[in-house]
Amino acid sequence: MNNDSLYIFMKTKLTFILLIICTLTLRSQGISLSLKEAIDISLTQNENIKQSYEKLKQKEFANKSAWGNFLPSVNYNISYNNLNDPLSIDLSPIKNVIVSLQSSNQTEIANIYNLIGSGSQLTTEQKKLIYNSAFNNLYAALPEFKQTIKDKQYLSGGLNFVQPIFMGGKILAAKHAASAELAASEYELKKTQNETISEVIDLYIQSYVLSEAVKTRKAYLEGIKNHKINAEKLFTEGIIANNQYLRAIVAVDEAEQKLFDEENNYSLSFLALKFKLNLPESTKFHLSDSLSLFLTDDLPDETFENQPIIKILDEKQKLAEENYKAIQSSFLPSIYAFGKYEIFPQYLSALEPRWILGIQLNYNLFNGFKDIEKLQEAKSLKNEMTFKRNEISNNLRLLYTKSLNEINSTKMKYEKLSSSIESAKENLRQNLKRFETGLGNSLDVIDAQLYLQKIELDKLTAIYSYYKALNQYSYVLGKPELFLNTFYNKEN
Repeated sequence: MNNDSLYIFMKTKLTFILLIICTLTLRSQGISLSLKEAIDISLTQNENIKQSYEKLKQKEFANKSAWGNFLPSVNYNISYNNLNDPLSIDLSPIKNVIVSLQSSNQTEIANIYNLIGSGSQLTTEQKKLIYNSAFNNLYAALPEFKQTIKDKQYLSGGLNFVQPIFMGGKILAAKHAASAELAASEYELKKTQNETISEVIDLYIQSYVLSEAVKTRKAYLEGIKNHKINAEKLFTEGIIANNQYLRAIVAVDEAEQKLFDEENNYSLSFLALKFKLNLPESTKFHLSDSLSLFLTDDLPDETFENQPIIKILDEKQKLAEENYKAIQSSFLPSIYAFGKYEIFPQYLSALEPRWILGIQLNYNLFNGFKDIEKLQEAKSLKNEMTFKRNEISNNLRLLYTKSLNEINSTKMKYEKLSSSIESAKENLRQNLKRFETGLGNSLDVIDAQLYLQKIELDKLTAIYSYYKALNQYSYVLGKPELFLNTFYNKEN
C-alpha cells in the first residue's frame, strides 16, 4: 500500500467504532453533521471502497504467490494400479535354441564314439533316440526363460520435483506483472476514495444550497403574501385596480409552486446524501457547515502527479510491457531440473530405477506461427495503452482548464451579485412605499421582489458553482485535501 492509502486505511480502522456510535446517534437523535464527518463516514461505509480493499488484498496475495515461480515445485503422489495382465519377459525360444544345439552336439559326440568303438555310425533312429533323450534331460535341467517383472496389481508413488533454471524471462516478467497489478490496485483504491469524497462534497454542498434556496423562496413567499394582503386592502378601498390585486394572487400561486418544487429538489438531494453515506432513509441530521465563499487565488499549477487515474494507466502500461516480454520468452528455450524418488521399491521391476535426476531443455520449433501473432497482439496492446494514457492526460488537462475557468468566472459573478443585492433591496423598499401610497402598482412590487429573489438565488448558485468547480479541480489534481483546506479557509 502507498502512504496515502495506508493512512486512510489506518484512520478508518481507528475511527470505525466511533463512526458506528455516530451513525447510531444520527439515527436516534438527529445531530449536526459537518462535511469532514460526512467524508469520514463515507470512507468507512462506502461499498465501492470496501470492494477496492478486497481487490487490493487479492493482488497482495497474487504478488506474494508470484515469488513461488522462482522456487522448485515438489509433489507427492501415490497410486494403485491394476493391469490387464502381469508384465513379463518370455525367452522360451532362446531356451529351445540352446537346448536344441546342445542336444545335437551330444548326438554327434555319441556317433563319433560309436564309430571309433565299432567302426560303424549310428543309424538315424539311434541318433533320434539319443537327440530326444538329451533334449528332454537338458530342457528339464535348465530353468524357465520366462519371468514376471511387475505383478498385475501394484502400488506406485514417489516424490517429484521440478526446478526452473532458465525460462527465457517468463518468470521474471510474471513477477513484475504481479507487482504492477498490485500497484494499480493501490491507485484504484485511491481513485475510488477520491471519487467518493468528491461525490460526498458535491451532494453536501448541493443539499446546503438547496436548503438555503428553500429559505429564500419561503422569505419571498412571505413577502408576496404580505403584498397580497396590502393589495387586497387597497383594492377594497378603491385605491388600486382589480387587475393589480389579481396579479398579486397569481404571484402567490407561482411562489408556492416554485417553493414546492425547490423543497422536492432539496429532499431528493438530501436523500442522495444519506444513501451515499450508506445511512438509512430514516436517519435524521442537519448540515452544520455553511457555505461562506472563500475566494482564493492561491491554486497550484497544473500537475497530475497525484492523480491516481494517471498512476493506474502507468501501471497498466508496465503490465502490457511485461506481457510483451513474457510472450517474447516463448522464442527462447526452457531449461529446468527434475527428479523423482520412488517410495515403493518393492513394486519396481528390474528395469525401473529407484530414483532419477536430470536436466531437460524444451524448445518449440514450430507451432503454427501462434507465438508470432501473440507477440504482435502484445505489441498492439502496448501501443494502445500509450495512446489511452495520452488521451486521458488530454482530457484531464481540458477538465483542469474548464474547472479553473469556472472558478474564476463564478468568483467574478459572486462579487458582482454581492454588490447588486443592496440596490435590489433598496429598489424593493421604494416600490413598496410607492405602492402603499398609491403612486406605484402591484406589478412593480412583484418585479422588485422577483429581482431580489433572483439575485439571492443566483448568489447561491454562484457559491455552489464555485465549490463544485473547486471540487472538480481538486479531483482532477488528485488532491481532495485542496478543497477541504479552501472550504475551511485554511492555508493551501
